[in-house]
Amino acid sequence: MDFMKIGLIILGFLITFVISTIVVKTLTGFLTKRRDLTHKGFFDTGFFIGLFETIIVMTFVLVDQYTGLALIFTAKALVRESKIKENPEYYLVGTLANFTISLLGGIVLKYFLNSNW
Repeated sequence: MDFMKIGLIILGFLITFVISTIVVKTLTGFLTKRRDLTHKGFFDTGFFIGLFETIIVMTFVLVDQYTGLALIFTAKALVRESKIKENPEYYLVGTLANFTISLLGGIVLKYFLNSNW
Protein backbone atom coordinates (compact mmCIF):
# COMPACT_ATOMS: atom_id res chain seq x y z
CA MET A 1 0.00 0.00 0.00
CA ASP A 2 1.48 3.36 -0.96
CA PHE A 3 1.62 6.55 1.08
CA MET A 4 -1.14 8.17 -0.99
CA LYS A 5 -3.63 5.47 0.02
CA ILE A 6 -2.55 5.58 3.66
CA GLY A 7 -3.01 9.35 3.66
CA LEU A 8 -6.41 8.96 2.00
CA ILE A 9 -7.49 6.46 4.67
CA ILE A 10 -6.40 8.76 7.52
CA LEU A 11 -8.02 11.78 5.87
CA GLY A 12 -11.22 9.82 5.23
CA PHE A 13 -11.46 8.74 8.86
CA LEU A 14 -10.80 12.28 10.12
CA ILE A 15 -13.28 13.96 7.77
CA THR A 16 -15.97 11.40 8.54
CA PHE A 17 -15.46 11.76 12.28
CA VAL A 18 -15.57 15.57 12.18
CA ILE A 19 -18.74 15.58 10.08
CA SER A 20 -20.33 12.94 12.28
CA THR A 21 -19.44 14.82 15.46
CA ILE A 22 -20.98 18.04 14.17
CA VAL A 23 -24.18 16.31 13.00
CA VAL A 24 -24.62 14.24 16.17
CA LYS A 25 -23.94 17.22 18.48
CA THR A 26 -26.41 19.33 16.49
CA LEU A 27 -29.17 16.71 16.46
CA THR A 28 -28.77 15.63 20.08
CA GLY A 29 -28.36 19.27 21.10
CA PHE A 30 -31.78 19.96 19.61
CA LEU A 31 -33.25 17.07 21.59
CA THR A 32 -31.47 18.22 24.75
CA LYS A 33 -32.84 21.74 24.46
CA ARG A 34 -36.27 20.43 23.66
CA ARG A 35 -36.30 18.26 26.77
CA ASP A 36 -34.50 20.76 29.03
CA LEU A 37 -31.70 18.33 29.84
CA THR A 38 -28.26 19.50 30.83
CA HIS A 39 -25.88 19.59 27.90
CA LYS A 40 -22.54 17.88 28.50
CA GLY A 41 -19.15 19.17 27.48
CA PHE A 42 -17.63 18.53 24.07
CA PHE A 43 -15.25 15.78 25.22
CA ASP A 44 -17.75 13.73 27.22
CA THR A 45 -18.03 9.95 27.16
CA GLY A 46 -20.28 10.12 24.10
CA PHE A 47 -17.51 11.84 22.15
CA PHE A 48 -15.12 8.94 22.70
CA ILE A 49 -17.81 6.33 22.09
CA GLY A 50 -18.61 8.09 18.81
CA LEU A 51 -14.92 8.19 17.86
CA PHE A 52 -14.47 4.46 18.35
CA GLU A 53 -17.82 3.72 16.74
CA THR A 54 -16.72 5.63 13.64
CA ILE A 55 -13.40 3.77 13.52
CA ILE A 56 -15.08 0.38 13.90
CA VAL A 57 -17.82 1.07 11.31
CA MET A 58 -15.41 2.41 8.71
CA THR A 59 -12.95 -0.43 9.29
CA PHE A 60 -15.70 -3.04 8.91
CA VAL A 61 -16.79 -1.39 5.65
CA LEU A 62 -13.23 -1.27 4.31
CA VAL A 63 -12.70 -4.99 4.99
CA ASP A 64 -16.17 -6.03 3.76
CA GLN A 65 -17.39 -7.24 7.16
CA TYR A 66 -20.84 -5.69 7.16
CA THR A 67 -22.27 -8.32 9.51
CA GLY A 68 -19.84 -7.14 12.18
CA LEU A 69 -21.70 -3.84 12.31
CA ALA A 70 -24.30 -5.46 14.58
CA LEU A 71 -21.60 -5.56 17.25
CA ILE A 72 -21.85 -1.80 17.67
CA PHE A 73 -25.58 -1.78 18.32
CA THR A 74 -25.32 -4.70 20.71
CA ALA A 75 -22.44 -3.25 22.70
CA LYS A 76 -24.06 0.17 23.02
CA ALA A 77 -27.40 -1.32 24.00
CA LEU A 78 -25.79 -3.38 26.75
CA VAL A 79 -23.58 -0.63 28.15
CA ARG A 80 -26.12 2.18 28.02
CA GLU A 81 -29.27 0.21 28.78
CA SER A 82 -30.38 2.36 31.74
CA LYS A 83 -29.68 5.66 29.96
CA ILE A 84 -31.49 4.48 26.83
CA LYS A 85 -34.58 3.75 28.93
CA GLU A 86 -34.47 7.30 30.34
CA ASN A 87 -34.23 9.05 26.97
CA PRO A 88 -34.42 6.63 24.03
CA GLU A 89 -34.76 9.29 21.30
CA TYR A 90 -31.55 11.03 22.32
CA TYR A 91 -29.42 7.88 22.15
CA LEU A 92 -31.14 6.46 19.08
CA VAL A 93 -30.71 9.68 17.09
CA GLY A 94 -27.06 9.97 18.12
CA THR A 95 -26.24 6.35 17.32
CA LEU A 96 -28.10 6.26 14.01
CA ALA A 97 -26.69 9.60 12.83
CA ASN A 98 -23.10 8.59 13.63
CA PHE A 99 -23.61 5.09 12.22
CA THR A 100 -25.10 6.41 8.97
CA ILE A 101 -22.40 9.02 8.40
CA SER A 102 -19.65 6.52 9.27
CA LEU A 103 -21.14 3.93 6.92
CA LEU A 104 -21.36 6.46 4.08
CA GLY A 105 -17.85 7.72 4.85
CA GLY A 106 -16.52 4.16 4.69
CA ILE A 107 -18.29 3.49 1.39
CA VAL A 108 -16.97 6.73 -0.17
CA LEU A 109 -13.46 6.04 1.12
CA LYS A 110 -13.59 2.48 -0.22
CA TYR A 111 -14.70 3.83 -3.61
CA PHE A 112 -11.73 6.22 -3.78
CA LEU A 113 -9.30 3.54 -2.62
CA ASN A 114 -10.52 1.17 -5.37
CA SER A 115 -10.59 3.77 -8.15
CA ASN A 116 -7.64 4.47 -10.39
CA TRP A 117 -7.31 8.20 -9.96
